[in-house]
Amino acid sequence: MNTITITATQKTELSGFITDVRDTSVVSLYLRKYENDNGTGSVIEYQGISQGDGQFNFLYEDGNMQLWKAPLPSTDAAYRIDSWHGGPVKTRWLGDKTLPYLPSGVNLDLTAISLLVATAVANGNPTTLLQINNLLAPINAQLLTTYTQAQVDNKFIMKALGEALQIVRTAITFLDFCPTTAKDPLTTSSLTRRSWVQSHVASSINTAFAGYNPALQQQSPNIVRVIPAGVQEDNRVYRTFEVALNWAFLNSTPTRRIIIRVEGDAAGTTPPFDYNKWFTSNDIPYVDIECLQGLEIRLDETIYDTATRGDNIISGAILVNESDSGSVTFVKKIFYNCHFLSSFVPANGTFIFTSCRFIGCTTNVVNTYTTCQGTVLVV
Repeated sequence: MNTITITATQKTELSGFITDVRDTSVVSLYLRKYENDNGTGSVIEYQGISQGDGQFNFLYEDGNMQLWKAPLPSTDAAYRIDSWHGGPVKTRWLGDKTLPYLPSGVNLDLTAISLLVATAVANGNPTTLLQINNLLAPINAQLLTTYTQAQVDNKFIMKALGEALQIVRTAITFLDFCPTTAKDPLTTSSLTRRSWVQSHVASSINTAFAGYNPALQQQSPNIVRVIPAGVQEDNRVYRTFEVALNWAFLNSTPTRRIIIRVEGDAAGTTPPFDYNKWFTSNDIPYVDIECLQGLEIRLDETIYDTATRGDNIISGAILVNESDSGSVTFVKKIFYNCHFLSSFVPANGTFIFTSCRFIGCTTNVVNTYTTCQGTVLVV
């Protein structure tokens, strides 16, 4: 049986002398040999007998031995042969700084390494990595095989030999986190960051529309819309005609004429109660009412008065008298392209007009007109 002592140490060089401190983080170490020197046959494993503080003694038979299951020592550390065949030797380093973990199936000849180190370290200096790497060629060959197979298995990204850029040739799925970049794109095919895209788009829009600040829908501040199936936007959109009328009453002035634009009838939705009912009969000057064709405004049996003719212009509306026999009265209003509808059949509910003006209007009932201008066609 042969004996060898191997120590994990942290080594430093000071004034041409090598000093070391044992690496106590290594608590187990193994050697192994194959049945045949060519690396075939059964495997015999030898566990080092710990001497404490990272040092291990081995008893083994003749043959090519491998350092096996060797954990990486600490930074700036190495494995060192302290004795060989029971006799002392000079400082013989197994590699410069750290010795890689040896994959299975790699035959590392410790005898050859120790002889190389004994020759190369005649003055107590560690051998170079270049010399050791010549003996580690089997390891490099196996690692290359491992990485090549990993590339085939699509488990890793590997730059092919002779290629200047790293190229991914298969699809990659990121299960938890996607890759990120801190670089702005340089070409049309560059990957980029979301923040750069947002900033670039905002900058482009600001440049293209310099001086403009378009909202979802640009709208005059003198217009308020009635959309029963919509969402209320104060000073812009309301869901009932009466709420819009009250807003107009508070905001209209001789120099600010307000238009109430009725744009929907809530078809296919559940509209607010009496969304198209005109309750207010008080004088509301400087307010005009504009309906999309075919939209109704329901009326009360009351008098809708105006102090001055022209204070209210009503266009495009179907004005509905829902009474079976009562009358609706309008005073000093201008109607353009409106239809006056008595909703009962026979049509007994009528309209009374005083000092009004009509342009292109129709009705389904015989009404009363006093000091009015224009005609209303009965249809």
